[in-house]
Amino acid sequence: QQFLTDPSSPLSLLGSLRKKPDAWLDNEEDDEDSTVVFDPVSSPIEFDSNSTVYPRKRGPRTQADALKDRVEHLLERPENQVCCDCGNHFPRWASILPDNTTRLAMGCFVCHVCAGSHRKLGTHVLFIRSVDHDELKEKEVRALERGGNRKIKALYE
Repeated sequence: QQFLTDPSSPLSLLGSLRKKPDAWLDNEEDDEDSTVVFDPVSSPIEFDSNSTVYPRKRGPRTQADALKDRVEHLLERPENQVCCDCGNHFPRWASILPDNTTRLAMGCFVCHVCAGSHRKLGTHVLFIRSVDHDELKEKEVRALERGGNRKIKALYE
């Protein structure tokens, strides 16, 4: 109880809130000290046309970066900008039919909801990879290049 009445205690505010719930709003004397002022930006921020959702690490480019660029290029195609199954915009998952399912591996792009349905089919039927978080292998990228949403739709519809 003494902490609620001692004015030097931070808990004293709780005691005043019991009496008057909006008491913390009445304390305007500290407003000047708590104001945050941001310095203006010295130069405008520019984004290049190749920027992605997550910024790339600086330094030497790796094979994984080159594969990611190829996948991003595939996602720029109009047919790959919607989910292959449901038509939702911004598909960020790759569904890949492995070599043992078809003579040639093929893949398409799906949304996160359909990716869950595809994943439930099992890895013996197809593989699901995140475009943003997984490092795709060369054969998986070739499967996506060989397939694409238009070809997969024509094959299965």
